[in-house]
Amino acid sequence: MLEWSKNNSVKKFIYASSGNVYSQSRKKLIENSLLGPSSLYGISKLAGEEIVKKYNNSFDTLIMRIFGVYGPGQKKMLIPEIIKKIKLKNEIFLAQSKGLYFTPIYIDDLINIIRELINRNFNQKNLVVNICGSEVVSLNDLVKKLEKLINKKAKIKITNDEIKYFIGSNELLLKLLNIKDLISLDKGLKLVI
Repeated sequence: MLEWSKNNSVKKFIYASSGNVYSQSRKKLIENSLLGPSSLYGISKLAGEEIVKKYNNSFDTLIMRIFGVYGPGQKKMLIPEIIKKIKLKNEIFLAQSKGLYFTPIYIDDLINIIRELINRNFNQKNLVVNICGSEVVSLNDLVKKLEKLINKKAKIKITNDEIKYFIGSNELLLKLLNIKDLISLDKGLKLVI
C-alpha cells in the first residue's frame, strides 16, 4: 500500500495505530511518551508506524494512536465484555479494587475525528496524534455506571494484581481540530446498552 501510494502521487497517508505502542505509565500518555509495547498487537502496530515513517519523504504521513473505542454492536472488546459479564453474573476481576484506568472514546467521535483528519492539511511531514476520550475512568467506575444502566449487580472479585494504565492525552488532537466537546462516557454507555 505504501509503495503504491508512493508510485501514484498520494499526498497524505493515514495509518491507524494504537495506544498499545506506549510503555506502561501512570501518567497521561502524550505523543512523545516512551514507546515500549507489551503485547504482540502493540508490537505489530509500532512496526507498522516505523514502516510508515520511512515514506514521509514521499508524502505526508499521519499516525493515529487510537485508545479504547466503544459503541453499539461492538463485540469481544472491554466494554461489551463487561456488559455481558454483568448480565450473565460472571466474575469481573478488579486489580486492587480499581482495575484498569483508561480514556474511552465513543465510535461516533472517532469517525468524526478521522473525517476531519482526512480533510485537513497540517503541513507536517510526519504527524502523530493520540485519539482518545477526555475522561479518565477506572474499570471499577465503569462497572458501577453499567450496574445502574443494566439494573443488575456485578459479581466482583478483587485481586492483588497490579493496576494497569491505558490513559491517553488528547490535548494535541483537541488543539489541532479545535474540538470543544466529545460524547461523555455516561451518554455513550446509554447508547450502547
